[in-house]
Amino acid sequence: MNTRAMGLTGAAALFVLAAACNNNPAPLAPAGGAGGGAGTTLQVMALSDAQSAAVLSALNSGEILVAQAVLPRLANADAEAFAQRMITEHGTLNQQAAALLMQLGITPQANAVSQALDANAQQVISQLSGMSGAALDLAYMNSQVQMHEQALGMLDCVVLNSVQNGTLRQFVMNTVRPGVIDHLASATSLVAALGGAQARVGTADGGTGADAGTADGGAVAGVTPECSLACLPPASGGLFPEPVAMAACTQP
Repeated sequence: MNTRAMGLTGAAALFVLAAACNNNPAPLAPAGGAGGGAGTTLQVMALSDAQSAAVLSALNSGEILVAQAVLPRLANADAEAFAQRMITEHGTLNQQAAALLMQLGITPQANAVSQALDANAQQVISQLSGMSGAALDLAYMNSQVQMHEQALGMLDCVVLNSVQNGTLRQFVMNTVRPGVIDHLASATSLVAALGGAQARVGTADGGTGADAGTADGGAVAGVTPECSLACLPPASGGLFPEPVAMAACTQP
């Protein structure tokens, strides 16, 4: 996250959805199902504040682990600088979040969503493991566009639809979210500078073929993901890789 923007404030609109995160997630709806069309309608789960805290930790830790895995093999100086930035800024944010959570008396609680995010980061590392040089530079930056699109969707459509503690909400809104948007803009610019189009390297479901930019396909600046897409399969425009969406979504 952007340490320049890191104050102690943060996160967006609240409407608590009825369902606990430890419920068994339903299979994803077919195309058109989540938006009120044909098929089973799914909606994002409501998380407790402790569960949301674990999701925030998973988002940050995943970025750090991916960056650490690829940094020694990157060839492009800007890609190297971006990876180091992910390690530094997400590490700082994790420290700030830990201090705030201790102050608030909230202990992060691992849950299906945070565990799916952890698994997705490991899948990205696996996908990038056999690559080096210029090919890795582009693949890593593609993964960063994708992971930050997913992070923005996770913040807006899951975490901020759940968090009830006002101080934690302000931290997510004013510190975490602006950092994600800033990282997404930087990653998108680097993909273009490296001469590539986004290939969705950074998804656990192995999907391909999405435009670089934002979760809703709009301009990076001020983007707000379309949360009605959150529970659609990736091939139908969903915001998350299949395992993450399955963990985050349930039948109403």
